[in-house]
Amino acid sequence: MESILIVCTGNICRSPMAEGYLKEYLSGIKVESAGVDAVVGSGADKFAKSVMADVGIDIEAHRARQFESWMCKAYDLILVLDRSQREYIERASPFSRGRIFPFEKEGGEIEDPFRGGIDKFRRVYTEIERSGAFWLNRLEQLCTASVRG
Repeated sequence: MESILIVCTGNICRSPMAEGYLKEYLSGIKVESAGVDAVVGSGADKFAKSVMADVGIDIEAHRARQFESWMCKAYDLILVLDRSQREYIERASPFSRGRIFPFEKEGGEIEDPFRGGIDKFRRVYTEIERSGAFWLNRLEQLCTASVRG
């Protein structure tokens, strides 16, 4: 496993937070994010940046980018934050089936905190942290990635 793409809607809330979380603990694996309806070029939401800074993860440099079908071939694993993104990607790139998984460890969705307050972003981070820990463990089992703890 060499690369992971995390996909949400606007690529300014959930996926930059999840990307930042995984990058903090993975080395040797490229982790990036995109959105199916991205606010291209925008930075992460101010609350997303604040919540991540509170846990010592800097996502200030993040810039939103649009998901494109070529990404399905460029990344080994695609993690989505809700079902609509999985459906979008599978329609755009049917060959990607089998490499797309929900970020949420039990297969559910992580609620979009867009236009919510800081407390909503904190709740989302808690879900990202819980599911991110699941993926770190899973990746450690599947490959030779070095997980920092």
